[in-house]
This record gives sequence, structure tokens and C-alpha cells, in this order.
Amino acid sequence: MGIAVWTRLTDRIEGLTDEEYFWEPVAGCWSLRPGGEGRWHLDGGGGGGPAPDPVPVTTIAWRLGHLGGMAVGGFANRRFGDSTLTTEVIHHGAEVGLLRDLYSHRSSLPG
Repeated sequence: MGIAVWTRLTDRIEGLTDEEYFWEPVAGCWSLRPGGEGRWHLDGGGGGGPAPDPVPVTTIAWRLGHLGGMAVGGFANRRFGDSTLTTEVIHHGAEVGLLRDLYSHRSSLPG
């Protein structure tokens, strides 16, 4: 993965608080949640299967957890030149930036 892609993502999450990390902008968000045996789980299985219709809004926690799962689970593909992880970091990193913008303006959002 290119250094510019990694830098954009880390810049976007600098100063992230727990409240912001888990913030659910709408009801029914997919997130990272505590489960049994002291483990945490991503709603929807982490995005590994077909997406439901409509696709749920996700929290920053879900997006970063999804990327972490891809990084660990996709190590072999990444090692041998698959660009899937880079594409996913660009995609989810942009949405993390959007969620952070919404979070910072949440008091002015309708509803």
C-alpha cells in the first residue's frame, strides 16, 4: 500500500475519540460491538458476504474494523501484489472523513 494512502487514513483518524469512534448517526447502524467471551464483533459479519438491501450506514468503528480484518485476513494476497486492500483503504478512509465531518456538525443536523 502506498505511503500516501496510509498517511491520508492516519491523518483522518488523528484525535479520534471513543465517542466519535462509536457514534451512530442513524438508527440501525452497523458497528463494532462487545460479544461473548470478551471479544468484539463487527455487525454483518464484517462485510464478508453479500450486502443487505438497503446497505446500512456504518460507524467509524465498523469501517476501521473492516479494514483491520482485511489487512490480517488478506495478508497473502497483499504480499503478492493484490491491490484490494489499497482500494478498500481509499474507499473506507474517505467515508471515515465524511463521518468525522458529520460528527463535528451533528448539533446542526436535522432530527
